[in-house]
Amino acid sequence: MAEPKDVQAYKMGARLFREGKTLEALKYFKFAATTGEDRPMEHFALASALMQLGDLFGARNEYQRFLDMASNLPKQEQAARVTLEKIAQKLGVAPAAPSKEQPKGVEKGKTEQCSEKQNAPESKEMQEQRAVSEPLESEGVKPVESPPESGASREELDAVSKLFEEALNYYRAAGYSGALKRLDELANRWGRTSEVLNLSGLCHLHEGRFDEAIAILEEAREISPEDADVLLNLSRGYFESGAHLARNTLDQGIKMFPRNAGLWFNLGVVRLATGDFKGAHDAWSRVLEIDPGDKRAQANLDMISGRIQ
Repeated sequence: MAEPKDVQAYKMGARLFREGKTLEALKYFKFAATTGEDRPMEHFALASALMQLGDLFGARNEYQRFLDMASNLPKQEQAARVTLEKIAQKLGVAPAAPSKEQPKGVEKGKTEQCSEKQNAPESKEMQEQRAVSEPLESEGVKPVESPPESGASREELDAVSKLFEEALNYYRAAGYSGALKRLDELANRWGRTSEVLNLSGLCHLHEGRFDEAIAILEEAREISPEDADVLLNLSRGYFESGAHLARNTLDQGIKMFPRNAGLWFNLGVVRLATGDFKGAHDAWSRVLEIDPGDKRAQANLDMISGRIQ
């Protein structure tokens, strides 16, 4: 009797992962985790690949999914908890505690936020989140600077800052519906500023609504055409629609911000996706020139070092 397709994909992914071919392994792990029976190790393997590629949000979601499932894998459970602590430190949020029971009625391919998120004041607003598994950066967020109306009172300024901070806390805790609710309120009361639109676009990105994210981020770019964070996040959205679209955005961004490590990192991912290994190598090398401590760029360089002609 033939093995289930998800098991075959998991085994193929594991072999590629051991060989250092993380990007190729990711495709198999993702298929395994979203097809057939829900198996804990498939989510653990997917999380490990995402972590190695620098996708902290995607890795966090899959490690949490693994811990939420009933399993007898103490070694992997400990590794997942340790890694979640590290991710929480990097993202500046408190790690979520795993629930004791496997969530009911969750479709494969979606990650349910079952744990109470310590940074969100209303955990009931946490909705299912589709994990975005491509290893591009998309986390540029600026604090809201001021409401659009001139002559705003101190109370109005404080209200803007408080509401934006609430939205940002929800976003950091993966409570995207809660964040969007507050961002919509900000937009209705004080206008659609680039800061509000940028964070709204990020929320849609993390929930897998890429068309909506692109439209919102393009609106933000019209308001602030020289905002590096908006360009960085927009490149993530366009990557989901086609690498060449992301490439155009990144080329424009790098012309304006030649020392922005995030833009160069994303350019390396886009080049790799189109088979340009040397171009990816050059882009990630540029990242290390700007930020010698960037571990993701170094890991990606090590991963493709044998593929450069």
